[in-house]
Amino acid sequence: MKKRWKIAAAAVLLALVCWCGWYSRPVGVETLFPDLEPDMADVLLIQFDGRDHNSRRLRFSAGTPGFDAFWSQIQGLRFRRSPLNPLLQILPFLQNAVNTSKTLEDGDIGNMIIGFAQDNGQKVWRSEELSFCVDAWHYEDFTHSVSLPLLMKNSKEIGQEMAHALWEQAAN
Repeated sequence: MKKRWKIAAAAVLLALVCWCGWYSRPVGVETLFPDLEPDMADVLLIQFDGRDHNSRRLRFSAGTPGFDAFWSQIQGLRFRRSPLNPLLQILPFLQNAVNTSKTLEDGDIGNMIIGFAQDNGQKVWRSEELSFCVDAWHYEDFTHSVSLPLLMKNSKEIGQEMAHALWEQAAN
Protein backbone atom coordinates (compact mmCIF):
# COMPACT_ATOMS: atom_id res chain seq x y z
CA MET A 1 0.00 0.00 0.00
CA LYS A 2 2.82 2.44 0.88
CA LYS A 3 4.56 1.65 -2.40
CA ARG A 4 1.44 2.65 -4.38
CA TRP A 5 1.31 6.02 -2.62
CA LYS A 6 4.98 6.65 -3.43
CA ILE A 7 4.41 5.74 -7.08
CA ALA A 8 1.29 7.93 -7.24
CA ALA A 9 3.13 10.84 -5.60
CA ALA A 10 6.07 10.44 -7.99
CA ALA A 11 3.70 10.34 -10.98
CA VAL A 12 1.92 13.52 -9.82
CA LEU A 13 5.26 15.25 -9.22
CA LEU A 14 6.54 14.23 -12.67
CA ALA A 15 3.32 15.46 -14.30
CA LEU A 16 3.63 18.79 -12.45
CA VAL A 17 7.26 19.23 -13.53
CA CYS A 18 6.34 18.45 -17.16
CA TRP A 19 3.40 20.86 -17.04
CA CYS A 20 5.57 23.65 -15.55
CA GLY A 21 8.13 23.13 -18.32
CA TRP A 22 5.45 23.27 -21.00
CA TYR A 23 3.62 26.27 -19.48
CA SER A 24 6.77 28.35 -19.01
CA ARG A 25 8.11 27.73 -22.53
CA PRO A 26 8.74 30.86 -24.64
CA VAL A 27 5.45 32.08 -26.16
CA GLY A 28 4.32 35.10 -28.13
CA VAL A 29 1.21 37.24 -28.14
CA GLU A 30 -0.52 34.60 -30.27
CA THR A 31 -0.50 32.32 -27.20
CA LEU A 32 -1.25 35.03 -24.64
CA PHE A 33 -4.13 36.44 -26.70
CA PRO A 34 -5.42 33.64 -28.97
CA ASP A 35 -7.15 34.75 -32.17
CA LEU A 36 -6.24 38.41 -31.62
CA GLU A 37 -6.05 40.31 -34.88
CA PRO A 38 -6.14 43.90 -33.62
CA ASP A 39 -7.76 46.69 -35.57
CA MET A 40 -6.10 49.23 -33.33
CA ALA A 41 -3.31 49.57 -30.78
CA ASP A 42 -3.02 52.38 -28.25
CA VAL A 43 0.28 53.00 -26.48
CA LEU A 44 0.63 55.08 -23.32
CA LEU A 45 4.17 55.94 -22.25
CA ILE A 46 4.94 57.52 -18.89
CA GLN A 47 8.36 58.90 -18.02
CA PHE A 48 9.00 59.95 -14.42
CA ASP A 49 11.32 62.86 -13.71
CA GLY A 50 11.84 63.34 -9.99
CA ARG A 51 8.43 64.29 -8.61
CA ASP A 52 6.80 64.93 -11.95
CA HIS A 53 5.96 62.78 -14.93
CA ASN A 54 5.48 63.26 -18.65
CA SER A 55 3.32 61.10 -20.83
CA ARG A 56 2.91 60.54 -24.54
CA ARG A 57 0.37 58.55 -26.51
CA LEU A 58 0.40 56.78 -29.83
CA ARG A 59 -2.41 55.14 -31.76
CA PHE A 60 -1.84 52.63 -34.52
CA SER A 61 -4.73 51.64 -36.77
CA ALA A 62 -4.79 48.55 -38.96
CA GLY A 63 -3.99 49.29 -42.57
CA THR A 64 -1.57 52.11 -41.81
CA PRO A 65 2.17 51.71 -42.44
CA GLY A 66 3.11 52.19 -38.77
CA PHE A 67 0.66 49.57 -37.57
CA ASP A 68 2.20 46.70 -39.53
CA ALA A 69 5.71 47.49 -38.29
CA PHE A 70 4.51 47.87 -34.69
CA TRP A 71 2.42 44.68 -34.75
CA SER A 72 5.34 42.72 -36.25
CA GLN A 73 7.58 43.97 -33.45
CA ILE A 74 5.04 42.89 -30.82
CA GLN A 75 4.62 39.48 -32.50
CA GLY A 76 8.40 39.03 -32.40
CA LEU A 77 8.54 39.28 -28.60
CA ARG A 78 8.92 35.99 -26.71
CA PHE A 79 7.86 35.68 -23.09
CA ARG A 80 7.90 32.96 -20.47
CA ARG A 81 4.81 32.71 -18.28
CA SER A 82 5.30 32.04 -14.60
CA PRO A 83 3.98 28.63 -13.50
CA LEU A 84 2.33 30.56 -10.65
CA ASN A 85 0.04 32.46 -13.06
CA PRO A 86 -2.82 29.93 -12.79
CA LEU A 87 -2.64 30.29 -9.00
CA LEU A 88 -2.88 34.09 -9.37
CA GLN A 89 -5.89 33.62 -11.66
CA ILE A 90 -7.63 31.50 -9.03
CA LEU A 91 -6.55 33.71 -6.10
CA PRO A 92 -6.04 37.22 -7.59
CA PHE A 93 -5.49 38.84 -4.18
CA LEU A 94 -2.08 37.11 -4.11
CA GLN A 95 -0.73 39.47 -6.78
CA ASN A 96 -0.57 42.19 -4.11
CA ALA A 97 1.54 39.96 -1.86
CA VAL A 98 4.51 40.22 -4.22
CA ASN A 99 6.78 43.24 -3.83
CA THR A 100 6.68 45.05 -7.17
CA SER A 101 8.52 48.26 -6.30
CA LYS A 102 10.91 49.19 -9.06
CA THR A 103 13.88 51.53 -9.07
CA LEU A 104 14.01 53.93 -11.97
CA GLU A 105 17.38 54.84 -13.37
CA ASP A 106 18.00 58.12 -15.16
CA GLY A 107 16.38 58.06 -18.57
CA ASP A 108 14.12 55.07 -17.88
CA ILE A 109 10.59 55.09 -19.20
CA GLY A 110 8.53 54.12 -16.16
CA ASN A 111 5.53 52.57 -17.89
CA MET A 112 4.52 51.46 -21.35
CA ILE A 113 0.94 50.26 -21.60
CA ILE A 114 -0.15 48.77 -24.91
CA GLY A 115 -3.83 48.22 -25.44
CA PHE A 116 -5.09 46.20 -28.40
CA ALA A 117 -8.63 46.43 -29.71
CA GLN A 118 -10.35 44.14 -32.17
CA ASP A 119 -13.78 44.73 -33.70
CA ASN A 120 -15.69 41.47 -33.94
CA GLY A 121 -18.06 42.98 -36.48
CA GLN A 122 -21.02 43.18 -34.11
CA LYS A 123 -20.18 46.53 -32.46
CA VAL A 124 -18.54 44.67 -29.59
CA TRP A 125 -14.82 45.22 -29.22
CA ARG A 126 -12.37 42.75 -27.76
CA SER A 127 -9.55 44.37 -25.82
CA GLU A 128 -6.26 43.00 -24.50
CA GLU A 129 -3.42 44.71 -22.66
CA LEU A 130 0.32 44.16 -22.51
CA SER A 131 2.39 46.39 -20.24
CA PHE A 132 5.99 47.09 -19.37
CA CYS A 133 6.97 48.67 -16.06
CA VAL A 134 10.63 49.76 -15.67
CA ASP A 135 12.08 46.28 -16.27
CA ALA A 136 9.21 43.78 -16.23
CA TRP A 137 6.43 42.76 -18.60
CA HIS A 138 2.83 41.86 -17.66
CA TYR A 139 -0.38 41.03 -19.42
CA GLU A 140 -3.89 41.59 -18.21
CA ASP A 141 -6.31 38.75 -17.67
CA PHE A 142 -9.56 40.70 -17.67
CA THR A 143 -11.59 37.53 -17.03
CA HIS A 144 -9.93 37.06 -13.63
CA SER A 145 -9.12 40.77 -13.01
CA VAL A 146 -5.43 40.13 -12.53
CA SER A 147 -2.15 41.32 -14.05
CA LEU A 148 0.07 38.32 -14.78
CA PRO A 149 3.85 38.54 -14.92
CA LEU A 150 5.87 37.62 -17.98
CA LEU A 151 9.54 36.74 -17.93
CA MET A 152 11.91 37.57 -20.75
CA LYS A 153 15.63 37.38 -21.31
CA ASN A 154 17.01 40.95 -21.37
CA SER A 155 13.59 42.21 -20.33
CA LYS A 156 14.69 45.68 -19.28
CA GLU A 157 16.87 46.32 -22.32
CA ILE A 158 14.21 45.17 -24.79
CA GLY A 159 11.38 47.03 -23.04
CA GLN A 160 13.31 50.26 -22.53
CA GLU A 161 14.56 50.23 -26.12
CA MET A 162 11.03 49.75 -27.44
CA ALA A 163 9.61 52.37 -25.06
CA HIS A 164 12.25 54.97 -26.02
CA ALA A 165 11.70 54.38 -29.74
CA LEU A 166 7.94 54.81 -29.28
CA TRP A 167 8.55 57.88 -27.08
CA GLU A 168 10.48 59.52 -29.91
CA GLN A 169 7.87 58.46 -32.45
CA ALA A 170 5.12 60.00 -30.30
CA ALA A 171 7.02 63.32 -30.22
CA ASN A 172 6.70 63.66 -34.00
